[in-house]
Amino acid sequence: DQIRPLKSPGGIRQNYEGPDLLKKQKRFREWAHPFSVLALLIAPPVIAVGISALSFLEKRKHHIRRTAKAARAFRVFRRNAAHIIRNHSLKSEIYSNLDQILRAYLGDRLHLCAGALSYRDAEKHLLEKGADPDTLEDLQQLLTLCEAYRFTRGFDDNADAKAIIRNATRIIKTVERKLK
Repeated sequence: DQIRPLKSPGGIRQNYEGPDLLKKQKRFREWAHPFSVLALLIAPPVIAVGISALSFLEKRKHHIRRTAKAARAFRVFRRNAAHIIRNHSLKSEIYSNLDQILRAYLGDRLHLCAGALSYRDAEKHLLEKGADPDTLEDLQQLLTLCEAYRFTRGFDDNADAKAIIRNATRIIKTVERKLK
């Protein structure tokens, strides 16, 4: 049972013989099950396809949400405008809130960030959609007036909120027709 070195006549290399050499050694084919090799080969492409499919579905869901938000934008504008008519009578309050709902409408409808929306951003997108110069001029005047009342103090006169909102709604209806 002891391993004995044999002296090789050709040099210092030793040869060992013993009972361990008689045992069958495992080869790759014996320990690697065919299904495990197949799984190792197929797993990376399957994972890549799965990640791609999830990414595609998430983008599609985001697009559907944006489209639905754009479709609801005019209804939300009208609801918020009705709230202004019911609750505000001072010009600064009316125009300040109108500025917020106009930006929210344009942001939702044009797929832009409402908080950072400027007239130039909206104008560029509206021109691409075919808006006429008169509508753009009316929208610019309305947004300028809203900004003027939003950033100035001391000019709080009573105003007819219904007339202001009626004019804004007329402009937004014209914009809405161009975006359909």
